[in-house]
Amino acid sequence: MAALAGSLYLVSTIAFCAICLVVGVRLVARSRSGDGRPELLLGTGIGLTGGVGYGLLIAVALTRLSWGQDQGPGYTFLTAFGRAVHDVGVLCVIAFVLQVFRPGVAWARGLAAVMVAALVAGYVGNGLAGGFVHGRAEGAWYWVEFATIAGYPVWASLESLAYYARMRRRRALGLADPLVTNRFLVWGIAFALTFAAIITVSFPALIGLPLAEQQRVAPVSLLLTAVWGTGSVAAQWLTFFPPRWYRAWVVGRAAAVR
Repeated sequence: MAALAGSLYLVSTIAFCAICLVVGVRLVARSRSGDGRPELLLGTGIGLTGGVGYGLLIAVALTRLSWGQDQGPGYTFLTAFGRAVHDVGVLCVIAFVLQVFRPGVAWARGLAAVMVAALVAGYVGNGLAGGFVHGRAEGAWYWVEFATIAGYPVWASLESLAYYARMRRRRALGLADPLVTNRFLVWGIAFALTFAAIITVSFPALIGLPLAEQQRVAPVSLLLTAVWGTGSVAAQWLTFFPPRWYRAWVVGRAAAVR
């Protein structure tokens, strides 16, 4: 059970990181034409969070386990670096959500400011408290940072799904493209599944289980995380690289509803 869960988690993680990198690079490349700031922010955010930062953190964590060595200056540096890269990506996604969905809205600016403050303070505090030495999910500052890491995909998902609802009404009147409308739905689902994966893999530590107990329930949490991660990867792929059969299905379904 543990070996199967670990294998599924590893495969889904590799796929997740690879697709995030591909999507990120493609969006950054798109940003070169016209006013490409939204594409630049989102592409950089997805590439740094899911591609580089998360991938590096997982690689370091697996190396710690495989070599049976919990600490060391190399581990500390790579953990701190990977977390920094990941957090910069989070900041980019927050900036994207603010610019695209809530430009000039006071409460959204306030929420973004709180999230950024928690992210930066948590990172610095966790580093000063020695949290990068062992790289485990523990300590007050870790959870301050985690509040933003878990919160930003929720905000992104809710904004995208709310915009999908508005686009759906416009589509019913023939004023919105079915594929563009569907993209907001699938992208919202992708971020919802990202949140599910973040919470699932962190839940044993979040509720305060001892380290030995966390290791005992790890197969279950890893298996569920693999499921959410695979779903998130599939949703991101359909958002940015929808195959011909999927595009035809979306258009045909929209025509049938009308």
